[in-house]
Amino acid sequence: MKKRTVFLSLMFSAFIITAQAIHAQIPQTMSYQGVLNNNSGAPLGGQVDLTFRLYDAETGGSQVWGPELHTNVVLDNGVFTVIMGSISPLQVAFDKPYWLEINVQPVSSDGAGGSSSGGTLPRVPLTAVPYALAVDEASAVTSLNSQTGAVTIVGLGDVTVTENGTQIEISASGGSNGWGLTGNSITPGTDFLGTTGSGQPLEVRVNGGRALLIDADSGSPNLIGGVAANTVPSGVEVVVSTEQILSSTGGRRLATFRKR
Repeated sequence: MKKRTVFLSLMFSAFIITAQAIHAQIPQTMSYQGVLNNNSGAPLGGQVDLTFRLYDAETGGSQVWGPELHTNVVLDNGVFTVIMGSISPLQVAFDKPYWLEINVQPVSSDGAGGSSSGGTLPRVPLTAVPYALAVDEASAVTSLNSQTGAVTIVGLGDVTVTENGTQIEISASGGSNGWGLTGNSITPGTDFLGTTGSGQPLEVRVNGGRALLIDADSGSPNLIGGVAANTVPSGVEVVVSTEQILSSTGGRRLATFRKR
């Protein structure tokens, strides 16, 4: 009886990978479909045993997954479909090129006029879609300010770090390292609200606009209130006396401008 040698006509019509949210487990499987023809080009029928392996090189190299044996796979006009990883999970990094090797062993008649001998088919490269399995790690934060691996975020002083689902919330309650909105316990002479740089003024805003400016002049700081356009010319200071502030006499000046 004449034997026919089979070969694989690749048909990558079904590389199906289910990707879920980062915290959900991604199925380590993929659907693979191909066509088996005999050496005359006629599609095979019957059933075959298929053994799958993954390698990191087209020839030689190292085996990174498998063998995974699928028995009694039915051929429909030469077409077969298997779920790779359904027996041995595809626990592969998919961070570099891989090649798939398939061994075919006929179980029943090929339906094309004789029996077919099996064999190992030439390796074929995986296309891009299977590498979506790497989304389980690729979608995660893998570095933070040049720090890689397991990075721990720690709040110092009154800063707290809280994990809320997929978000990291950082908040400050004031105190020793901040100014709280509900009151502060300070050390007189050490803690203060203001600026430290030379010549830096302190500005208080209301509704986004400047309401008060403490101007850092060369002498005593000037307090400038009202509209943001108000200024005190350089070399001039405003002197306000207690007597004038308390006075209720109309027409009296409440402020005296003088040059330094």
